[in-house]
Amino acid sequence: MSQQIISSKSELEQAVKSSIILKSGTLDQYQIVNRRFIVDIEYYDDFLAQLKQRLIELDYGNLRDRTRKVEVLSCQEELSQVDDKVKSSIDQGAKVLMGGQRMVGFDQYYLPTILYDTTPDMTCWKQEIKGPVFVVLKALADPV
Repeated sequence: MSQQIISSKSELEQAVKSSIILKSGTLDQYQIVNRRFIVDIEYYDDFLAQLKQRLIELDYGNLRDRTRKVEVLSCQEELSQVDDKVKSSIDQGAKVLMGGQRMVGFDQYYLPTILYDTTPDMTCWKQEIKGPVFVVLKALADPV
């Protein structure tokens, strides 16, 4: 399970841009590349705002056909696992900036989600979440 550390403004901008890429192929679906971020306290709020804006700007396409632009989960079991892990993390204290639930009326689709104020002992850090879920941890400055 990989994570990206963000400790400068240039890393912040690059992380937001590269976290979601347009996957080539006939469907042109977006693919979530990195889902876990450790962000320096100085850039934390900016990172959350920029990541949320990037997700809002995605072209979701028609969710009822194959023109949708966000990844779907391969089966109901996978969707349930994502939902269970997100709910477990919220119960453990993670906060939801956006998403955090299934999309009503659409099979195998989970709303793009940003979990923040997370800690390493939460489910979202201990277990991989295979879905459009971003997990953000605030890195406090080193004591001098």
